[in-house]
Amino acid sequence: KPNKNVKKKKSSRSILFGASMGAIVTAWVFSGNFLFMALFTLMTALGQLEYYRMVMRIGIYPARKISVFGACAMFITAMFAPQLHQICLPFFATYAMIWFLTMRRKVSTIPDIASTFTGMFYLGYIPSFWVRIRCITDTAANTTPTTLLRPFIGPLLDKIHVHAKSILPRFSNFVHSPITPGSVFIFWTWLSIAFSDVGAYFVGRKFGKTKLGSIFPAAGAASPNKTVEGY
Repeated sequence: KPNKNVKKKKSSRSILFGASMGAIVTAWVFSGNFLFMALFTLMTALGQLEYYRMVMRIGIYPARKISVFGACAMFITAMFAPQLHQICLPFFATYAMIWFLTMRRKVSTIPDIASTFTGMFYLGYIPSFWVRIRCITDTAANTTPTTLLRPFIGPLLDKIHVHAKSILPRFSNFVHSPITPGSVFIFWTWLSIAFSDVGAYFVGRKFGKTKLGSIFPAAGAASPNKTVEGY
């Protein structure tokens, strides 16, 4: 019985934690373009630094500053200058290669260069497209997508927009409803990913018998408890 009580407490805590994180992420997605981009940029920078710390422990030394700065530039241009967004990757990649070949004091290795481009591409360029998706608005029809939150939040945001327009006409152009086609698309996409991941966890826990490591040793080393049924 004590073991069952402990398991129930752990499961209830996990459910509460998951629900809390879901509410926080939902508020973040619908918080507006500026806050969405700022927090995403911060998380990307921290994620890159953590990734580079891991590779530096095994003797690989990437161009951290160039990669982190380039990733942040990708997020900023994705929102404020989308026409320059896709130029950032080749620009900072070229600058990193120039630094590796001409400015670095010691000889650069292939792992150094590869880890730099990996962080820049997978932790910068690809995630920055979420910002471009978040900025999608239905400007042609000048309408807001219908959601359950629109009847409650819409009137308040309309009042804020009218008040801001009367006080600061230029600032009013930056005050929009956070419920846009882009935010709705991101919400349902991330929700589908979360539910598929949770579903795979429970399926593997209930019906999992074959360890993934027995078929793919590398995957088993990363996730030793994952099963083929739950994958």
